[in-house]
Amino acid sequence: MSLELDWLAKATENLTAANLCLQHGLRNASVNRAYYAMFHAAIAALIHYGIPKSGEMWKHDFVQSEFSRALIQRRKVFPGSLKDALSKAIEQRQLADYDPEPVSERVARHMLQLAHGFVHQVKEVIQP
Repeated sequence: MSLELDWLAKATENLTAANLCLQHGLRNASVNRAYYAMFHAAIAALIHYGIPKSGEMWKHDFVQSEFSRALIQRRKVFPGSLKDALSKAIEQRQLADYDPEPVSERVARHMLQLAHGFVHQVKEVIQP
């Protein structure tokens, strides 16, 4: 399996986990996994288009900015509607992980829907 497909498999696994968490009322965990599904899908897309990581590992701010800049603005591989998806998702993930208040059902469902759309669009490009 190629490296991009390995990352896409991680994205799919996290999306499944996000679904299961929400089904069991684990809203914070669902938001966390939804974000990581998107993050891993974005890494897969960057690898697919030959964009190397900066340093030894994929950093969140780098993945967010390069996905938006290189794959949405420059190459127009993905629609502009995904431009802020990763930054919105990490904001909600940070609240879910670090704020004492749990995320709402509405936010958790929205994040899961956002993650489904994001991962689906990346899959369509990588696995046409």
